[in-house]
Amino acid sequence: MYSGWLEKRGKLNTAWKRRWCIAKNDQLLYYKTKDQRLDKPTGSVSLSQAVVKVCYTPHRLDLRVKYRSFKF
Repeated sequence: MYSGWLEKRGKLNTAWKRRWCIAKNDQLLYYKTKDQRLDKPTGSVSLSQAVVKVCYTPHRLDLRVKYRSFKF
């Protein structure tokens, strides 16, 4: 299991938002704050459908799933 901060972009609201995430098995679970990680996640994404791209800009990893983008 891995965890840390990420920035996500949604389908309707395309502004970048910071979220605490946990990668567990083939799921990426995310929460609004680190303290909420014991509660129900704000959202989740199946990593089996994800496309990962290594970037050499300020962020290290770009994850795309259908209409969503995540930056680590």
